[in-house]
Amino acid sequence: EATSTFPWLQDYFDTYGSLFGRPPGGESMADVAKRAYLFLSMLFRDRAGARVLVVTHGGTLRMFRMLLERWTWEEAEDRFSTEAIPQ
Repeated sequence: EATSTFPWLQDYFDTYGSLFGRPPGGESMADVAKRAYLFLSMLFRDRAGARVLVVTHGGTLRMFRMLLERWTWEEAEDRFSTEAIPQ
């Protein structure tokens, strides 16, 4: 669907990358990482030592992993293109 609606989108993502490119009307994975960082900071501050269940989408899950496991942007880009999101 995306390819037929936005035929130029693949060239755009080839230029800006999957982490920094923004789909039309959406946010980049870097934007998601920023929100995830703020959420985790609040969680660690306000719920320190508590058990917390977080339910989220795959992209946010990947950004949590990137932040918590301290991946570089390059490592994240590589992992995102080669690893499936755990089910």
